[in-house]
Parts: sequence; C-alpha cells; structure tokens
Amino acid sequence: MLLTVLGFLLPHVTLAAQKSPTCALTATIEGNELKLKNKSTLLLHKGIELKIAWTSQNTRSAYDNRSDTIETSGYATSTVTRNEVHKYTFRNNQKKVDCEFRVKTASGVITTTRLDRISIKSVIEGTFKSQRRVLIELQKVGSTNVVYKSAYKTVRGNRWSIKLPSKLTDGDYIVTLRGDSKAAYNILATSSLQIGDPMITTTSQPSSLVVQVVPLLLGGTARAGVTVPIIYLQLINIGSATATLSGFTLRQNGNATTNSIVGLSVADDTGLYKNSVGTLAQPIVFVNNEATVPILANIAPKETRLYTLKASTLPGNYLNVGKQLKLDVIGVAPAPLVRATFPIIGTTWTVGL
Repeated sequence: MLLTVLGFLLPHVTLAAQKSPTCALTATIEGNELKLKNKSTLLLHKGIELKIAWTSQNTRSAYDNRSDTIETSGYATSTVTRNEVHKYTFRNNQKKVDCEFRVKTASGVITTTRLDRISIKSVIEGTFKSQRRVLIELQKVGSTNVVYKSAYKTVRGNRWSIKLPSKLTDGDYIVTLRGDSKAAYNILATSSLQIGDPMITTTSQPSSLVVQVVPLLLGGTARAGVTVPIIYLQLINIGSATATLSGFTLRQNGNATTNSIVGLSVADDTGLYKNSVGTLAQPIVFVNNEATVPILANIAPKETRLYTLKASTLPGNYLNVGKQLKLDVIGVAPAPLVRATFPIIGTTWTVGL
C-alpha cells in the first residue's frame, strides 16, 4: 500500500521540481517606480541612484551578474556611473531564466526658461551628450495631456534646438526632454516654460510653485498592511526666491472607507525632506474624507523636486476588500503661490487581503 501511495505522489513532486522559474524586475528612479520588461533599457544621468527590486517563483537558487548568490526576492541600490548590463539568474534544477536590463548614461539640459511671445522663431534649446537625437514634449500645468510632441532632432556639437508650433496658447507648461525612443525610462530633463505677454511674469513674486503629476503609476491591488505609492508630484519653483513647502492635503475619493488607511507619508527625491503621519497604534484621522501630510522643505529658485506620497493600509481590512482607494491631492501649501489645477488625480488601488 505504501508503494502505491508513493507511486501517486512522486509524479507530482517531479513535476513541481521541473517548473520553470519566473522573474520580475522593478526599478525606482528619483522616486518613480517602473516595472521592467526583460532586456529593458534605462536612459539615466550619471550620479542618479538606482534601486532594483527582483522577485522569482519556482526557484531553488539565484545569482546576480557577479555570480554571487542572492535571495529569490530582494533589492539592490547603486549609483549610476557608466553604461552597464545588470543580469539576474534564477534556477530550478536544469531550468533557468535570465532577467536583465541595460543602463545607458546620457546628460541632457533644457536651457530655455521663458518665452515672452510666440513667433515662428520661438525655440526650446539645450545641451545633450551621449545621444544623437532628442525630442521634447509639452504639457499644460495641471494636465497630464501632451499638447505638443516634436519630431526627433539631431544633436550637433552637444547642442540642440527645437522650434515650437505657433498654435500654443499662453500659459505655463512642463517641458520634458527625451532621448532613446526604445528606453523604458526616458526622461533626461524637465523644466517649466512660460509663454505669454512679457508683462505677465512671476518674477515679481517671491516664489511660485508649479505642481505637475508624473503619470508613471499603474495602480493594482494594495494588500492589507502594506504601503503603496499613491501619486508622484513634480514641483518647480519658477519664482525669484526660495519657496518653503509646508504640506499636501489629500482627499479619499474611492469607495473604500478612510479607516482603510492607517498612515500617509511624503518624501522628496533627495531623501533630505520627508515626513509621515499615522501609525497602526494611532491611525491618521480623516475629516470629511480629507487629511494633510505636513512637510517642511525648501525649493530654491529654478529648482525641480520630485515628491512621492504613499499610503499605509490597515491589516486585516476584510470589510473593504475589493473596494478602491483613490487619494487625490486637493491642496499644496503655501497657497496661493501654487500653480496647479486641483484636484490632482491619484492612482487607484484595490484593497486586497
């Protein structure tokens, strides 16, 4: 009888051992989290901190590109200094999978900061190294829609210039400089741009913050007791003096109850300015579905900062499973020296177990 039982069990053990391993890679760059496909390319400035997280199933052993043993799930942080290939190998007996990505370094700058009026000669200019072609995209402040995307232009003598269309209306824009079209991460520089009457400027104001969402989050399932990013914000000081940021106000516009959220946190891309409110022992209190995350941070004139706002979910939150968390930003202090269209829509997460 024992042999008969083993005869039924062994095939299942053998099949389990023969399953092919899987792998998934996630890159975090300047607060932006990006899921990578195998053999993705990241186009990055030298000196940027890169965090790579990996996870694998059906794996008995795992190695990095130096053949050092690694855990089946983990992360590594490095500073980008040169072009390189990162590879992670996951094995299950004779079966294996290689998960890799390439880092290409480049240096891009947008030098145009303001246009008084539109004409056929109006151009965006800048410098660029290590890439032969660039393009720019323009978004109106407060909108995620791209209102203008140029064709690729050749870089000559490390300099480039792109003529703007005459149909652009007056107002404030976010300019994004992009290089290699095949790169998974392809943001080499961002800047603000003011188009309009030369008498309507912000230089007379001590500080003026342009707030723009960075639309990189895809959402998904937020398991109970975890922390998830809810929105990435880019803040640019287009004024003439240092701006002192004091907080973000959010509103829960999903159908999950606010007690699904234990705490909120915010941090900038330098890691110098960060704060959190609420703990499991003392959860954050929402009033009329609204809560504020205070932070004391300075943004110098012409300086750009990226902020990541996150929410921590309640463990064992069974009553809200399947419902949505959607925290929108409805205010950025100091007002009224903030240029943004509120609400700034956050990412939708579905509450899970």
